[in-house]
Amino acid sequence: MKKFITCCLLVSVLSTMIAQRSNEFQARAGFGWAAFRTTSQWTYTLGNTTFSENDTDGAVAVHVPVELRYEFNPRINAGLDLKFGSYLYDPDDSLSQYKSNKFSIIGLSGEFTAVSNENFRVYLGINLNTTSLTVKEELPFDITETQTWRGGGVQANVGFMAFFSKLIGVNFNVGYDSHTLKLKSYTLEGESQDLSAFTGTLKLQGVNGTIGLVLRL
Repeated sequence: MKKFITCCLLVSVLSTMIAQRSNEFQARAGFGWAAFRTTSQWTYTLGNTTFSENDTDGAVAVHVPVELRYEFNPRINAGLDLKFGSYLYDPDDSLSQYKSNKFSIIGLSGEFTAVSNENFRVYLGINLNTTSLTVKEELPFDITETQTWRGGGVQANVGFMAFFSKLIGVNFNVGYDSHTLKLKSYTLEGESQDLSAFTGTLKLQGVNGTIGLVLRL
């Protein structure tokens, strides 16, 4: 009887060891997209009078995501997210050829892995980030203006990873994305303009997604 119990315990321990997996460091990269509902607010103060204008529109962005993750255990990981991209202009806009923009996003992320198998994962994530956006337009008569926007954001997503080797797998996620940006500088023909009486706020709310590869160590 004692031998039987000992054997059962040994099998149980071995099964547990086989089921567990080592903690990992992951590097992820690929292609990302986002679709937003945008709300902009412009406010100008002249003496004791304030003028404001609000506008609602939409925006689509593409970006290159780079994500780094360290697992504290097979269920919890955290790391750094980077995104580099731009917002797309309406192809029917005849002035789009005179416009350009670029943004960069850096943030801290945490993830809970709901399904934590060796070669397949399902995870829930949250990210707090900061964004820098530069918009450049070449106005008529060769006049160039540049706007710089900065602000914070939050993202929540769900995703999965499937590994087809010991090192490489595929990664996909989709989720909610939100940013609130403030106008920080405005230059006209290289000359910085006074914004003491002028404010601009840009809010973006929508969805984003990422598909790419993941390298695990």
